[in-house]
Amino acid sequence: MLWLCAALPANAAMGPHETTIAAAGDIVCDPGSSPSATTCQDAATAALVTAAQADRLLAMGDLQYDNGALAAFTSQYDPVWGAFRAATLPVPGNHEYNTAGAGGYFDYWGAQAGDRAQGWYATRIGSWLILSLNSNCGSIGGCGRSSAQGQWLESELAASTAPCQLAYWHHPRFSSGLHGNTADVQPLWEILQEHRAELVLAGHDHEFERFEPMLADGTPSSAGIASYVIGTGGVDLRDFATVRVGSAERIKKFGIGVIDLYANGWTAEFRATDGITSGDGATHECAANAAAVAAPAGTPPTDVPNAASPVNSASTATLRTGVPKVIGNAVVVAFTASRAGAAIATGTIAGSRRGVRAATVVCRGTAKVKRAGKVKLACTLNAAGRRLRKKGALKVTLTTAFTPKGGARLVSTQMLTVPKT
Repeated sequence: MLWLCAALPANAAMGPHETTIAAAGDIVCDPGSSPSATTCQDAATAALVTAAQADRLLAMGDLQYDNGALAAFTSQYDPVWGAFRAATLPVPGNHEYNTAGAGGYFDYWGAQAGDRAQGWYATRIGSWLILSLNSNCGSIGGCGRSSAQGQWLESELAASTAPCQLAYWHHPRFSSGLHGNTADVQPLWEILQEHRAELVLAGHDHEFERFEPMLADGTPSSAGIASYVIGTGGVDLRDFATVRVGSAERIKKFGIGVIDLYANGWTAEFRATDGITSGDGATHECAANAAAVAAPAGTPPTDVPNAASPVNSASTATLRTGVPKVIGNAVVVAFTASRAGAAIATGTIAGSRRGVRAATVVCRGTAKVKRAGKVKLACTLNAAGRRLRKKGALKVTLTTAFTPKGGARLVSTQMLTVPKT
């Protein structure tokens, strides 16, 4: 089922609205189960998908309990959530693998679920690269960087021209629920982080949870990735266990996530079956998809004499970078790469100036380094950075990270002033 719906208005920072996505996992009960106030609410959550008039549905694993058998998919899942089958981008959960090789799942979805020996695939929707990943690591040869999926993900991101990226799978990297954090998917998060992905969604724990942007190692950071756990598709609900670092919101209700994708940003909210909606109320711009760039033509570089020397991180080795230069609306930093890899630059300002309540990211940039040699990385000012720069000079903390292929991450942190425009 697809809908023709009125387009949302364009946003000045994020551009025109492109797509509405609904998302949930842990959906349909075992055959023979009966709905109650606390179980088997898949019909109620399906009604939310219909009401959202979503263009696409991300079905995030454990779609059909208890074993994901084809007969159960056909008799239970298909009559209700099967209404959205043509619009669905599925990924498998652990319950699907209770049937050998997730056979029932792959038989039901066919080519729509990707190669049945893998269960991962990518879809381009407008400005967005949607990455459907398989977090059942033990069933697919692992989820490490050198695994088939890890190498595919790195290659897919390196080749992509999409300015925005969203990834989803079943087992959450971070969760305060019964199952908690999933360490196995940390390498996938690291790859996504290096390529400045915007958002990661998951299910598995049967509640809704929103996290602040997180680094792969569990550190909250404006340079991290925002994430949501939406295991509220209908099977049942569970209590939260240990509240994890970075957890910003927790809701124990049936419901779905609704994510609106724009040409250069996104918004998200949780819609519960009891009519409650919740979200952070923010608009989020996509990280700049800058590669190693030359200075804009006709723009003289501005040296930054007060840039401090790189500061060593306790958990990483130091990256030796030159003095950054302000070139137009970008801060350009140079370093010498020993081999191919991926680089990220993020600039933040502290929340002490008027109108800035918390640490704010004002520039971002990424570069794919194809070979050893000198790299110029541009940290391009985002809308917030450009707006604040018009009001006065910006005292920016510039963090530059380079991860060589097969090597340890190197980091440089420098302080500089970006002059007022």
